Amino acid sequence: MPSAGTKGVRHHAWRRLLTSILQREKNRALGIPRMARTMEPLAKKIFKGVLVAELMGLFGAYFLFQKMNTSQDFRQTMSKRFPSVLEVYYKSIEYSGLYGVREKDQEKWLDSKN
Repeated sequence: MPSAGTKGVRHHAWRRLLTSILQREKNRALGIPRMARTMEPLAKKIFKGVLVAELMGLFGAYFLFQKMNTSQDFRQTMSKRFPSVLEVYYKSIEYSGLYGVREKDQEKWLDSKN
């Protein structure tokens, strides 16, 4: 004779099975394709992953801009390692109306070489 604990486990298993069958029949009656339900969790995971990547990129760009905006030495390092990124920085601040940063940097870097 099975114990009371085993009987409860079997009862829950049957209940889950019946619930899933009823849900499947309900979805079929509503015209919801079966694949749409199985793809939904994957689509949510992909969306969350893309969202997290976008936010990390946004914060990374912000902190990089802040570092370049506050440190002339960091801009010099960027001019050696990533000149295209520094060019985007200069263009963005010139677009916002701040002129002369590029010239001050070049002047200081020329003075430091001599």
